[in-house]
Amino acid sequence: MKTLVYVVGIAGCALAFATAVVPHYGHHALAFSVLIVGILPYVTFLVLGEIGMHRSAMLTSFAVLYVDAMVKFILRFIAGGSYDDLTVYVVPVMATLAIAALAYYFSQRTPSANEPADDY
Repeated sequence: MKTLVYVVGIAGCALAFATAVVPHYGHHALAFSVLIVGILPYVTFLVLGEIGMHRSAMLTSFAVLYVDAMVKFILRFIAGGSYDDLTVYVVPVMATLAIAALAYYFSQRTPSANEPADDY
């Protein structure tokens, strides 16, 4: 499971970089604020995955990161990279907050008797 955490984290950071490189008068420029906000959910996921996030929180976080990745992919590669609205900033921040809230919720929960052990 840790390998999957690293693969998702590194792929997400690469997608955030690809989202932040925007066309600018015949060449490409790096939108630094888009890069920083874009890697935030993936860095949060990597840190929480490394310190031992609960399996249920991790699986739900995959869904949150999938939505974030699809929004970035659509904004950059299908819509042409125009970041006129705040979607490119709001979605990663909301994903980061959702991942942190899931990790906190599942860390406070007491495990039930029929729940598998978290030994990965």
